[in-house]
Amino acid sequence: MTLKPSGFCNVGVYLGEDQEEKAIGRCEGLLEINPNQAQPHMLLGMIYEKQKRYGKSEAHYRSALEVTPGLAATANNLAFYPADQNKEIDEALRLAPMAKEKLPNSP
Repeated sequence: MTLKPSGFCNVGVYLGEDQEEKAIGRCEGLLEINPNQAQPHMLLGMIYEKQKRYGKSEAHYRSALEVTPGLAATANNLAFYPADQNKEIDEALRLAPMAKEKLPNSP
């Protein structure tokens, strides 16, 4: 099943209007249709991170990487979790170089 791009456009509109709960609902709806999509997981990770709901954010970042292992932006975002939360940094050290290789001009 192919999803129409409008599904993600709606998420962008909701985020632009600071309607995070509507964006969350739209992403969750897209995942119900097809759970093997990295983009809704990535967006949910970003929204939950902004809301400081770190457990949910981390879970969605991990799901995005399971669907698309080389997703550099997700790897980059997830690499910050261990350092920010005083956890083991082994995973951060594994993810950060992958993100840097794929996004060399990103900070």
